[in-house]
Amino acid sequence: MNCPKSPKCISKLVLRVAFGGALLLVGIAHLQGLDGFKGMVAGDLGPLTPLGNLWAYVLPILQVVGGGLILANKRPDVAVWCAGIALASIAVGMPLKAVVGGADLGGVMQAANNALLWLIVYALVVKGMCCGTCDSSGGGGQQGGGQM
Repeated sequence: MNCPKSPKCISKLVLRVAFGGALLLVGIAHLQGLDGFKGMVAGDLGPLTPLGNLWAYVLPILQVVGGGLILANKRPDVAVWCAGIALASIAVGMPLKAVVGGADLGGVMQAANNALLWLIVYALVVKGMCCGTCDSSGGGGQQGGGQM
């Protein structure tokens, strides 16, 4: 692998590696503490508690697969679906707890807002992966018409 030389290409690489690595590690941490994580995910879901119990297993796997593939820059289609579904499920699932399970909306919004920030970074990473490539000479050539 040739290291990029243009600032734009370097920033794309650093952002992709940092995001993918962080998402991968968060997923691994959730899997390591699965019993506690399961209680957190399923808590305050009222009649949807069984779905929350199942999602506690699926979510960290999506994070690990999505983060790992983004980090490795492999299979961007699978990577983006896995990471996007994982992060969007948090942004929607936390306020869902206030609607169906009676959780305090103020208590769940910090996690929802945090997930929305992750989704903003996700969008920047995806844009850098899909809409612009850097040539190995460091010239920063673009393909696909987009720029980060």
